[in-house]
Amino acid sequence: MIKKIFIGIVAFTLCVNLTAFATSLFPIGDVTFDGTVNSLDAAQVLKHDAKLISLEGEGLVCADYNGDGAVDNLDAAGILRYDAGLTGDQNSVPGPKTVINIVDDSYGKAVGEAYQYFYEDETYAYFFYSYIGEYITVFYSNGDKEDLITAFENGRVTVEDLDRFGIHYEKEHRFYSYGANRFDWTAVMEGAYIGVENELERITEGFVNIQPIDIPLPVIDTLEAAEERARAEYPNEYRHVVFSYDDAKEVFCVAFYETPSLYDTTPYQCVYMDKVGVTLLITKCIPYVIECEC
Repeated sequence: MIKKIFIGIVAFTLCVNLTAFATSLFPIGDVTFDGTVNSLDAAQVLKHDAKLISLEGEGLVCADYNGDGAVDNLDAAGILRYDAGLTGDQNSVPGPKTVINIVDDSYGKAVGEAYQYFYEDETYAYFFYSYIGEYITVFYSNGDKEDLITAFENGRVTVEDLDRFGIHYEKEHRFYSYGANRFDWTAVMEGAYIGVENELERITEGFVNIQPIDIPLPVIDTLEAAEERARAEYPNEYRHVVFSYDDAKEVFCVAFYETPSLYDTTPYQCVYMDKVGVTLLITKCIPYVIECEC
């Protein structure tokens, strides 16, 4: 393992590579020996990585910006981030480690097909369509690395970092979304509108909303009034609301989820109302958790 010891000498930093026993009186990253760390140094690192030039001695020592024992594009990225003012002084000790690269190495591997949520903010929930988070590695300026899910759980990476390094993800509104298809109210009433992977409880009486409202509920693109009306039947805290609509029968379905999204295995409740806000049916759905040996 390569370690670096930093000893202040006048305005510079003594770089010591314990593996090569090489030293430099220039700052880490100052490959050109001009006393500054900037894009010119990053260019030299990239040329070395591409085997267009061969750095040696002091240049090779200080080109290893992240201290991982290799001089490559990760070091160049770290230098550019420092030059752009996105990180603190790499030579200062102690100092916060910063993200210098994020690599998705999931391609070609056996990755489970399921939704994997890795982060949420005040508005959106962020997820992958597959369980690939453990194959996405976050690299830090001090040479550390960890999988993406762990990095998010510990607050060491942001969505902006994913954008900067081209990691593709999906997001959806934490609170509102529309059902992919209009539902069939007749099928719901007949008890046929439920998948085999769900346990369903049907409630047909004891509703709060038994009096019609004066103004009919809005159409599918303005549903705040439908949510407000339906929440009288669901006093619990909820994190996500999904709306569906039967155009022919003019019946709303407002589904309340206690998790950021409908793609989950936690119970949820659907409130069915007609266009004047009278509750017709409540269903409590408990998705079955299907376990398999993979």
